[in-house]
Amino acid sequence: MKITAKPAKRFLLLRIKFLYIAICFCFYPVVYAQLAEALTDSRNGKTYQVVTIGSQTWMAENLDYETPDSWCYGNNPDYCSQYGRLYTYEAAKNACPAGWHTPSEEEWRELELFLGMSEKEVYEYLYRGEDIGAKLKSREGWISEDGRNYGNNESGFNGLPGGIRVFHNGNFIRLGQQGYWWSSSWDGQHGWRRSLFADKTGIDRDLATLANAYSVRCVKDSEE
Repeated sequence: MKITAKPAKRFLLLRIKFLYIAICFCFYPVVYAQLAEALTDSRNGKTYQVVTIGSQTWMAENLDYETPDSWCYGNNPDYCSQYGRLYTYEAAKNACPAGWHTPSEEEWRELELFLGMSEKEVYEYLYRGEDIGAKLKSREGWISEDGRNYGNNESGFNGLPGGIRVFHNGNFIRLGQQGYWWSSSWDGQHGWRRSLFADKTGIDRDLATLANAYSVRCVKDSEE
């Protein structure tokens, strides 16, 4: 049967339309996060942006609540307003407001798995999860050696490079270059932590000295 010119033209247009949709789908960024209602900490009146990632709800900013054994970077209050405070392991465990807590290893792994890390990689030590770190990093504020921006914040986590306070000399280092966050889990001697790097797209998982001071990112208590 001979196809008339009009149906043939319609068929060609449909093929072009489907091809266009397929191309758009491939290049359209995956959306992992959904903004949630902001949290106001009743202890000091500070308000935090909040984001739901998978089944978890996280603060989208570093905690900034003064406790014993917590510091602003360089003892400069201006850094606290941007990067939050730096806490020792013990201080971090009880720093979050009511209804929120410092995430455990299990909760960090759940976040990483949701963002695409493999079951095998999620338990590995040190640097892993290529591209997962980029999804967690803020789009601004990181100072890489080549000047490139390695964060896309697809997760909405908005990870910031708040640096570290080193316990043995009290020095503050790596602001703008690296961000560290405590886990509430430990091995009996050292605490688990995560870190992101200015010039890399993965995420580091390691044990750290309990007296070092890192950022805290609170996660909402389960409603179960």
